[in-house]
This record gives sequence, structure tokens and C-alpha cells, in this order.
Amino acid sequence: MIKEAREQLQLFRTKLKQNSELIAKLKRDSQKFDESDYAEIRTFTILTKEDWNNFKKQFNKVYPNYYYLLRETYPQLSRSELRYLCLVKLNLSQSEIASALAVSDSTIRVTWHRIRKKLKIDKTKTPEEFLKRFEKLDKQSSMQTEKPQN
Repeated sequence: MIKEAREQLQLFRTKLKQNSELIAKLKRDSQKFDESDYAEIRTFTILTKEDWNNFKKQFNKVYPNYYYLLRETYPQLSRSELRYLCLVKLNLSQSEIASALAVSDSTIRVTWHRIRKKLKIDKTKTPEEFLKRFEKLDKQSSMQTEKPQN
């Protein structure tokens, strides 16, 4: 058991080191995110406020204004609930989200349940369906606010 715990800790340390290297790389190269960066952002481990800030910065590079629009559209959501929805946007499974946040799968289910309750979302809707609807509504809203060009 101790051996297994040590192995898990080593994997955790390795992952944190990889994340730090990715962040350093992205700081050096401020050009547009490429596909390999997108794949790497999906493997972040978000344990501290600094981890979240780094993740959010990279997420905003891939999805400009997405987090802001979610927060503005649904101000009743907590930071952890917004964080969860950002990870859903990356097409992570519930267990991958739990792993990234270092919480249990049941905590992730409870988070989605709380979001559904707050926003009065039908029980049959998945988080992915919710985000697709949010994106569709956002596009419609921005099209309505655009001025016609002469």
C-alpha cells in the first residue's frame, strides 16, 4: 500500500512538473495555441489557486471570453462550478475532471446536480448539452447586438 501511494505521489509530481514546463513554454511563445497545446491543457491538474489561474489563462487563449461569458450569464454559479463547466468544455470525462481537481467522482456528480438546481436545468440534460445550448444562445445574442454594416 505504501509503495502504491509513493507511485501515485511520483505520478503527481511528474504531472505538476509537466504542467510547469507547459506554462513556461506558453509564456515564451505567445503565439496562437496549436493542437498539441490543446491536448496538453486537457491534462492540467488544478489543485491550487495558482494552478487555476494558469489553467484559466491557457483556457482563455483557446476559448476567448468563454469563461467571462459563462460568469456573466450565470452569476449565481460559484467559481468551482464555473471551473467544472470549463473542464466539461474540454470534453473531459467526469472521472478526468475529478482527477484534474483532485476530488472524487461523486463530488463531480454533486457539482453538476447543484448547477442543474441553480439554473433549473432538466434532469435529462447532460453538462455537454447545457454548454451547447449556452453557446447557441450566446451566438444568437451576439448576432442580435451586431449592427448592420453599410
